Amino acid sequence: MSRLQIIRGLRSAHYSLQAILRLLRKLDQLPTDVITILNSPSNEEDVVTVTDRLIQSLLEAIQGAKSAIALFYEYKHLYERPH
Repeated sequence: MSRLQIIRGLRSAHYSLQAILRLLRKLDQLPTDVITILNSPSNEEDVVTVTDRLIQSLLEAIQGAKSAIALFYEYKHLYERPH
């Protein structure tokens, strides 16, 4: 995959230019964990967009949804009427 295709794909996913630059700088190093690189901006970066932490935010949202479902079932069993 060419670097231009990588840039185009990541821009389409609304990653910041800083995140793409961070990835391209590390791309030649092996092994490269693309997801970690894209979603872990350093504290020294001036601009960090919401999408630079998108995967982490989605994982947290999924975990929150699972917790909410578990609580729902727990309370459902507490308040069920006996037949």
